Amino acid sequence: MFQKAGKAMKTDFYEAEILKSLDGHFPKSIAHIEEPLKVDTMLNEEASSDSDAEKMFTAENIPEIVKLFKEADTDESGGLDMDEFYEMMAQINTDITKEEVRVLHMKIDTNCDRTVDLGELLHYLLQRNEQAETLDYKNVLFPYDFTYTQTDCLKPIVKMICRPSNLRTAQDFRDYCLVEPIRSYRSYNYITVTTNGTLKYWANDLKISKCIPLQERETTTPAYHHTPKMHVFDVLYISDLKMLAVSTSDREILFYNCENFSDLTRIKFCILEEEFTAMDYYCNGNKGIFACGDSRGFLFVYVSYYIHDNGLFNKKKLQRTSLRHYPTVTVSSLLGTACENFDSLKIFVFDDICTQVQYIPSLQSFTVCGATSKFMAVIECMFDQERSEPAVNAQIYRSPGNYRFYKSVAYSPWSRYFLTGGMSGVLRVWFPHKTKSYERELVGHKETVSHVVYNSIEKMFVSISVDKQICFWTDGDWNLKQRITPSGLIPTAPITSVCYNIHNNEFYVANSIIGKCFGRGTNVFHETLKSHYMPLCSMLYHGMYKQVVSVCQKGIVTVWDILTGKAVMEFDITPSKQKIAGNTFMSFDEVNRKLITISCDRLIKHWNFNNGEQLEILEATVPNDVTSIVLMNEDMYISTKDSPKILQLDSNGKLLNEFEHFLLSNISSMDHHDDKLIAASSNGNVLTWDLETLTVLYYINTTNNPKIQSVELYLRQQTLRHDLLIESTLIQGKVKRVLLVKSLKSRQVSATKATLLIIGDLYITAWSTTINGGLISRFKAVIQDGAKITCVSLSESETILLTGDSCGVVCLYDIEDFGLQTKDNVEYETIGGWQYPLQPPPLIATWKAGTSELISVACDPACEKIITAEVDYNVKLWSSTGTFVGIFGKDRWVNMVPKQVPAVEDIGMDGPESVPQEEKATDGMEAGNISKISK
Repeated sequence: MFQKAGKAMKTDFYEAEILKSLDGHFPKSIAHIEEPLKVDTMLNEEASSDSDAEKMFTAENIPEIVKLFKEADTDESGGLDMDEFYEMMAQINTDITKEEVRVLHMKIDTNCDRTVDLGELLHYLLQRNEQAETLDYKNVLFPYDFTYTQTDCLKPIVKMICRPSNLRTAQDFRDYCLVEPIRSYRSYNYITVTTNGTLKYWANDLKISKCIPLQERETTTPAYHHTPKMHVFDVLYISDLKMLAVSTSDREILFYNCENFSDLTRIKFCILEEEFTAMDYYCNGNKGIFACGDSRGFLFVYVSYYIHDNGLFNKKKLQRTSLRHYPTVTVSSLLGTACENFDSLKIFVFDDICTQVQYIPSLQSFTVCGATSKFMAVIECMFDQERSEPAVNAQIYRSPGNYRFYKSVAYSPWSRYFLTGGMSGVLRVWFPHKTKSYERELVGHKETVSHVVYNSIEKMFVSISVDKQICFWTDGDWNLKQRITPSGLIPTAPITSVCYNIHNNEFYVANSIIGKCFGRGTNVFHETLKSHYMPLCSMLYHGMYKQVVSVCQKGIVTVWDILTGKAVMEFDITPSKQKIAGNTFMSFDEVNRKLITISCDRLIKHWNFNNGEQLEILEATVPNDVTSIVLMNEDMYISTKDSPKILQLDSNGKLLNEFEHFLLSNISSMDHHDDKLIAASSNGNVLTWDLETLTVLYYINTTNNPKIQSVELYLRQQTLRHDLLIESTLIQGKVKRVLLVKSLKSRQVSATKATLLIIGDLYITAWSTTINGGLISRFKAVIQDGAKITCVSLSESETILLTGDSCGVVCLYDIEDFGLQTKDNVEYETIGGWQYPLQPPPLIATWKAGTSELISVACDPACEKIITAEVDYNVKLWSSTGTFVGIFGKDRWVNMVPKQVPAVEDIGMDGPESVPQEEKATDGMEAGNISKISK
């Protein structure tokens, strides 16, 4: 049995030891950012299951809370029970209710022993403070694995370029910022170029549309000379001019016409003289800025003030030679003569090979990194057509000693900080004008960080190391949000190219293979989301926490906030050495503090579902899959599949009794009323046990008798021969059924009042469970032909009955007056010589909740929110009238009003090859299938 260590220790010891660890646990903001809140933040603040007590009960108040804890712990036991905890909370907030305190007490009590010690209290405060951004475990940016595309080329890809299918919608992602939490998906084309000059043009689904060997260019070579091989340093797409720039080791930049891919091999012109190793282009309105760094550490900048009218360079300087069929221009010629509509600049940066050049519009500056990673330059260039020369201000960042800080860099215009990655795998945050000291270090990689990129929509940095680790960092607070690894790339080669389509949130990495990770943010991705990604086993609702708990066959338990649809906890209950948990039975304990699970290892485990911690494993093991658990008087009664036996365990899991009865075959369901246990069998018998004497008081034969029957009377009517008893049982059990039983615990047992509901495949019957009682009411509870009832539940007041069937249909019945014997019961149905009273309860509402079998249905205490779980992965929320609110893990809602998502439209494509239409995922709901029946 799990025990809390050190429970009797003094509070002063807890305070002295635990408060030592508080220093450094609170994230400190490195800048005051006066910017609008992110959309995700606003959504988080709109609705939450946190009570006012929890919002007030924060880490900032730790010293005062510790003092109040000591005062409330009057018996100096080191822990506060519910009454003591309420006294403490009342000192903090006089308006707090006992219900709020009870919820908070249960959440803080991590080992569920019904007391809160100071260690649990401080741990809870720190956890809330540190994990505020990561509680929504399902809301990671990239929940799916990578998919991979073979390029059929052994050479690594030096650049992958994202290009809109509709050329008129081209936009630089540096200026990209959207406020919609879910945006419409767009179709893009992609261009890859390998180091040997093989260009491949890809459709949106990464199917090759065209392959072009750039090395086979139009040149005139002397006799007996071979065509020289091409080695590509960098590739750049100039969207405004529909050109592709390719820099090579032949000291040239080739500009290809990219408007029509059918003749992309046609070179428009070429720049000669320098070995350019990195390039960048930016356009703001009419002004186009083309920048390139060379192998000697120089930066060249060319500005065209009317890019759409005059092109990138002065056309008068282009010349033709006898060796080339396309115009050429030298670097010295472009720098030599001033021109009214053009500007140029050459500046020495550092004694290193330029490997990254990037223009930052908000700073009007270029960042330049070198091959040795020792230096980074931030060069401010103010270009103005009225000035004779641009204003230039250069700042050089130097790594101290043998450190190498600057392999790659990205800038956030939101937080106004640089993030650099270096050889040691450590990322560093820099203020733009402080070159000698960084603001903080981010540790997440073990190897050299080769790429850093920024997502301006999600406010997130992405870093990639040479060991293919990809880390996602939140901008401003610098939390490591997610880590992914593209395991399907060439294992011996690092990632050589990164392309981030932040509109669609599609992240591409490549060496000789392309890996694609599709993330959340668009309507197409939204349609792929599910609550779970394996068939569901069970679902529960916790009314006090306002949380839904679901588990799938993989063994993943997810806790959902019913007010928002977000996951607040997720943990794996899969047994060690097992890939999946299989059919998993789930139940809350008797006081609704712990979660009980039994999966394929047959072990009974207790969990704290607020933090995902396993509390204990009970002694006993069960022989098969569990069909039912009843918790009474701190004992547990378990029935299993294909067995007539009932196991009685104590709170430690010790087997107390194992009992069965000859009238039972396979027990399919159990419940209790007062101190009596009720068990339903697949042969149609339902037995009521007296748990004190472990004897059967009476039984119900649902197959052919509407009367309560005494076991003693049954035995007197039979012969003493054992074989006749067996024969009797076998006759009743020819047709095996799954019977479910629900006890109406709020009703007093009476001969004229039903206290037990027995649910068969098609019918629900109400029974009075006294020896003089019997069947009081019966009605057919399925709507569609061929459907069977698969799950039932009751509202907290036991006035509403909820059913779900094998066709995904939910029904709500008003049973407040159902099963009460009155003179109005005049309709009967005669079966086998017996008259069965018909008294169908009013049908409040019915609707189709899914396309597969429903395994659970539940409601909140007021029966205003209905939760359904179907085999096919999804847990859904509905109003009591059948209005669909959303799918947990997929949709978001506030006050039962779902957030709007753009409809998925056909994705067209302008280009040489059309893109197949994206398949629209459906959740199986059609408005026409929903029918509502008013009471």
